[in-house]
Amino acid sequence: MLTPSQNLAISYVIIYPTILLPANYCLIRHGKYGILGWIGLISFCAVRIVGAILELLDSKSIAAQIISGVGLNPLILGVLGIIHESYVVGHFLITFAYDWLRSANANDIRSMYRSHYISTKKPWALKLPPYLLLHGTAMGAVGLIVPGFVSPKSSSASSLIRVGTMLLLVVWLVLVGLCILSLKFPKENTDAQRLIYATSLALPFLGIRTIYTVIGTFDTAINSRTGPIAYRATLVTLMELVTAIILVVVGVLTRNICRQSGKGAFGGYQDIPLNSPSGRLLSSRPGTGR
Repeated sequence: MLTPSQNLAISYVIIYPTILLPANYCLIRHGKYGILGWIGLISFCAVRIVGAILELLDSKSIAAQIISGVGLNPLILGVLGIIHESYVVGHFLITFAYDWLRSANANDIRSMYRSHYISTKKPWALKLPPYLLLHGTAMGAVGLIVPGFVSPKSSSASSLIRVGTMLLLVVWLVLVGLCILSLKFPKENTDAQRLIYATSLALPFLGIRTIYTVIGTFDTAINSRTGPIAYRATLVTLMELVTAIILVVVGVLTRNICRQSGKGAFGGYQDIPLNSPSGRLLSSRPGTGR
């Protein structure tokens, strides 16, 4: 007879492949500018599927425990990458429009810059180095969590797991800050705006999941691995599932984001929408053919 944990694992094997397919579609359509986010989401789905299979084969295996323990990390990295994508595509819109307007007068160029969400000086926090730092922090958290599961009887095992999960909580808090900061910049690219709105919607669910994980490391009676099945189904499975679905849905809805940004998914310029401020400015320039 299957245990409640194995019944939950069966649901993972059924549900996550259905999310994995559109996530791969999003990776292809969003291209290299969204690779960090969509690879993160794909990795999360793959980790959950593999972990569920291992759970069904041997629920007490160390491998199953490790995969279950680090499964939250790629989801956090996926959200981080999607926030970064919303910034990157806006940056390329300015780059493309500037190329077109290079011979235009300075007033036209300044007008275009004022119409765009990076018209003012962009905070350093929304550029690439902080994202790389957060990726390193999240990976460092995994480096602390894994030894704790490998040697559970070690005196430092519980401490390592606690520190690792608290680092993930710190990364989540920084993600909230980045999202709030990004929302302060209205975006000409509507798909970039949708990405930020979607991540803002997903972050509370991801936060509940992360906070529950941290609490579970201090109270083993309710932890995300062996706690009551009702807690795990709602505070782990449901929260992760809602987060993943939100990201996939917005990914499909914004599948043409590279076209809006003026760049192809894997390089090459494409059209800027004529109804955007930069598009109207470009269409008014003589000799552009727009």
